[in-house]
Amino acid sequence: MAHSSRICLTSKGSTIDALGGGQYRVCDQSRSCTVTEGLWAAYESLRELEQKRVQ
Repeated sequence: MAHSSRICLTSKGSTIDALGGGQYRVCDQSRSCTVTEGLWAAYESLRELEQKRVQ
């Protein structure tokens, strides 16, 4: 996976990058990342990350 494409950058610094093959990397501001299958799963992961930061 030599090339990734930025899908989302939030105001809190979290990102979603498309890796290809239906995989997405979700990272928080401190660059702690996870890889998910599917864009919906990536969005849910991002939402959970940002909710945890608020609490």
